[in-house]
Amino acid sequence: MDTPEWDGIIQPDALTDQANAQRQQLADAAKNYDWNAVLTLLTSAPNLINTTRPGGQSRYTVLHQAAHGGAPAEVIEQLIALGAWRTLRTAQGERAVDIAQQKGYAQLMPLLTPALKRSIAPETLQAIQGHFHAVIQGRRPRASSPSNCACLSWSHCLSWSDRRCGSPCRVCTGASATS
Repeated sequence: MDTPEWDGIIQPDALTDQANAQRQQLADAAKNYDWNAVLTLLTSAPNLINTTRPGGQSRYTVLHQAAHGGAPAEVIEQLIALGAWRTLRTAQGERAVDIAQQKGYAQLMPLLTPALKRSIAPETLQAIQGHFHAVIQGRRPRASSPSNCACLSWSHCLSWSDRRCGSPCRVCTGASATS
């Protein structure tokens, strides 16, 4: 298996029609808790394991949906084996384990709890976030209004959370990290 990745694509206009349709199909299958369809789609396109619905607001991956729906342990294990990241966060900042806990699926929590292998100081993560955000901003048009600002927050344990902040962030406005 290739190294699992998160490609960061969250908007449908960044994809071809075919790629958008494929991601929508995967998101629909996961939302409907159709695990056979999810696993079949991921077998043919394993690179989609950590993607979200293009244009969706929740930023749920298939692992988040599995936690939400109380999927069988075997399904969770297969998703993780395919490369699902247990540290990815939704738009609300939730990991799959957090969702399972909220839903009362205690039996899934040991499977969904991230196995953290490194400890990184928060100030180091903040510096990395600033540099990474600058790279992203350099590759796409500037936000034309506060509602278009897509702030990326690299938080707890190297996981990503995309949130709409409602106002331009310090990276988008060019303000310093200390302002």
